[in-house]
Amino acid sequence: MLLTRFLERFGSTDSTDAEDVHRRLSQLEGTTPIAEITARREVTVGGVVVALTRSVPQSSPRLDISVSDGTGIVHARFLGMRDIPGITAGRTLLLTGCFTLSDSTVLTALNPRYELIDTQSD
Repeated sequence: MLLTRFLERFGSTDSTDAEDVHRRLSQLEGTTPIAEITARREVTVGGVVVALTRSVPQSSPRLDISVSDGTGIVHARFLGMRDIPGITAGRTLLLTGCFTLSDSTVLTALNPRYELIDTQSD
């Protein structure tokens, strides 16, 4: 009983969060669910930034982000910059680019076009 209450209160909600993100983003016209992307085709995906990595000062400037739409995760690499104003963890955005398989498993786009989108609840 105590364990059940603990899990209800503090348990993972990843699946419900993913479903909520997918539901919200599926309403955007012209986007492709990440799970349906075909490599080497230009597509637009919408998602939430779930990870952000900047290169160290001693190396070439680079910003890597991971974006999830609830159906999967893609990576985007922005060469020549360590920071893009507005792109932060938890931010919702659209990415348009040619996604290719990196390391045979991860779909990655180099310098994709991006659009920050407002996700205020109605």
